[in-house]
Amino acid sequence: AMLLLGEWTACTFAHRTIAVSKTIKQYARDVYDCEADYIPNAVSIPEPTENSNEIRKWSLTPGKYLLMVSRLIPHKGAHYLIDAWKMLKEKSPELVQGTKLVIVGDGYYTDEYVDSLHVSADGNHDIVFMGFQSGETLHQLYSHARAMVHPSDNEGLPIVVLEGMSYGLPMLVSDIIEHRDLIPEKHQQFRAGSVKDLCKKLAAYLRADMDTLQAFGEKHKEIIVGEYEWTEVVSHTVALYVEEQARRNEHIFATQ
Repeated sequence: AMLLLGEWTACTFAHRTIAVSKTIKQYARDVYDCEADYIPNAVSIPEPTENSNEIRKWSLTPGKYLLMVSRLIPHKGAHYLIDAWKMLKEKSPELVQGTKLVIVGDGYYTDEYVDSLHVSADGNHDIVFMGFQSGETLHQLYSHARAMVHPSDNEGLPIVVLEGMSYGLPMLVSDIIEHRDLIPEKHQQFRAGSVKDLCKKLAAYLRADMDTLQAFGEKHKEIIVGEYEWTEVVSHTVALYVEEQARRNEHIFATQ
């Protein structure tokens, strides 16, 4: 209820409303008759590290794990990923040999859901729950993952996907519109909510050679540099404030 109140307030009383995704912009128009300005979230462009001392404490080897970074809440879809991983192990155990699935993040008032994930993964020692991570450990996780998976059912503009792309990681994402806006290539998507399709795409990513995966990642990084880097986003935001201030000054002078 408070979230709905917040969005109604932002779309009703603000002089200008900023939407961080095209989907949210359309939502503001449809629900509140509000013409929001689209300015996306942004991320910095990191320099991947060669260091791996922090992830090795978790028995992780560079290039030998798939990564999910997310709050552990139902609509983020960690349960799909765990089920798909287990399905892949049953169908093609040779593909996952020596590779781990790493899930980074904590719950958010979702203890029962988090417990269910651990129960589902029980006995699968190649599924690693790392909880909340930040700083050097998270930096190393992004730097050395074979690929990153984001199986969410719905999003605004997912920061963790932008972060993964900024590291030049190959991304595998559900085919919700917010992901398709970022990564339009169908071979890098799976049907949202489909464990079977996710299993199939995980297999493809594990079969792919590193040159192919690197090409995916380089294209992702180019998208970030071109559209989602801080310099560009801040410039658009400042321009919006300047434009609105000029409009208001003009209105004030006109009414004097």
